[in-house]
Amino acid sequence: MGSDHTTIQSLRAVDAWIDVINANINGGVRTAFKSSRLKFAGSNTDLIRAGTTSSLPLQFPESSLTTANSVIDFSQGAITTSTERTHLAIQGRGFFVLNGLPDPVTAAVPFLDVFSRDGEFRVDSRGLLCNSQGLYLYDALGNDLVYDDSVVTTPPVVPFGWGVPITLTAFLALNGQALQCFDDPQSLQYTRYGSTFFNYTGAALAPIGDASTTVLTKSLEASNASMTQSVPELSLAQKLFSALTKVLQTSQTNLDNVLNLVR
Repeated sequence: MGSDHTTIQSLRAVDAWIDVINANINGGVRTAFKSSRLKFAGSNTDLIRAGTTSSLPLQFPESSLTTANSVIDFSQGAITTSTERTHLAIQGRGFFVLNGLPDPVTAAVPFLDVFSRDGEFRVDSRGLLCNSQGLYLYDALGNDLVYDDSVVTTPPVVPFGWGVPITLTAFLALNGQALQCFDDPQSLQYTRYGSTFFNYTGAALAPIGDASTTVLTKSLEASNASMTQSVPELSLAQKLFSALTKVLQTSQTNLDNVLNLVR
């Protein structure tokens, strides 16, 4: 039964690996999607006999796989062209700061900041930039909303206590200074808006902006997921899953044979 337990544990780990690979393959067509990598860990090792001056030890490595953690690859994706002025791409470090609209009475923002490199924005009825999830683009430096000055000529009205929204032209001129950068991006976690939108779970935010970063208009960042890497990994994972299934089936067959002999 101990062998069956370790095999089932390995099957669960490989199944999780397949899920991550499938997510990377699916994310290959999504704007600014970042691929993930699953790190494996082992179980307990067995030291049957210690080594001596005249013999090597008899020891066995972990008999099963377990999942340790997952790591997100935040490396730059390819920049693709678009026809929309409100489609933005980040070349370098940083994330767009997204949020809801301020409350008209209290001027408070209804939920915490969301960070993303997905710059597929549109213009709402007031001229403000927002995305398909209903999140609005903010200037991280001044914490102001952004409006498209090619659509409306005067700043849209916002609740009292908030600054005047800045123009898209001014936002683009700020480049990386209008973005939020992180010293430890692995502290970012997925949100209910999908795997291209993150919450920050670290102790404190890093300084805003990066002088070497550029924000491009009429552009979008493509996914950094690699099909040439994911497809061979998926094939290997499927073969490993099949082999472990065979091991489990063989163990169950042997157990049935022993029970039949007892009877």
